[in-house]
Amino acid sequence: MKTRHYLVRGAWLSVAIALCAIVALAVVLGISYDGTCGGFMQFLAAAKPCSFIDYVFTNLTLMALILGIKFWPAIIVVLASPMVVGYIRDRRRLQVATAAGNIAR
Repeated sequence: MKTRHYLVRGAWLSVAIALCAIVALAVVLGISYDGTCGGFMQFLAAAKPCSFIDYVFTNLTLMALILGIKFWPAIIVVLASPMVVGYIRDRRRLQVATAAGNIAR
């Protein structure tokens, strides 16, 4: 059975990249917490008091939607690149192993 060590590492790296981006955005949002939520458009609704968790969750959701709609091709490229590189490295490793007469493990 062929194992895909580098592909799995690439998948974990993609997960780590996504988590680091989320944590960094949450830290930036946490720094700007002032105790109120909403109030982006004053003529629609005024800012109201809210907890820190509500503030971070709602703003993370909003940012994810906006950034996901605006930059989805770049997000896909950044998250797929480690897996593609891992797949290519696994293929090369398998080719070298079969050329040498060994079975890849």
